[in-house]
Amino acid sequence: AVASTWSNVATAKTNARPAAPSALTAATQSRSTVALTWADRSDDETGFQIQRSANGSTFTNVAKVGPNVTSYSAGSLKANTKYSFRVRAYRGGRNSTFSNTATATTPR
Repeated sequence: AVASTWSNVATAKTNARPAAPSALTAATQSRSTVALTWADRSDDETGFQIQRSANGSTFTNVAKVGPNVTSYSAGSLKANTKYSFRVRAYRGGRNSTFSNTATATTPR
């Protein structure tokens, strides 16, 4: 018997979560602004969600940025206050786990 040639190769993505961002850093820019940067480890995110906390445990959503964005300037902060930040990727209704938590204290 003679074998036929192979068919074309089909690929598909599962509905898995996007990969979590990593290496989040927070650097004070002014009395009211902190600059965040992170590494984008996902190749199919819709964007990133940024969360902030003034007590290190209760986080609230403060912003969303688009795909492949790896920085954000968090403004309207209080002077002389310690803030914690974390970031996660999202795609549709699926969220990655959160990045590491990064902290910065705004000057007086």
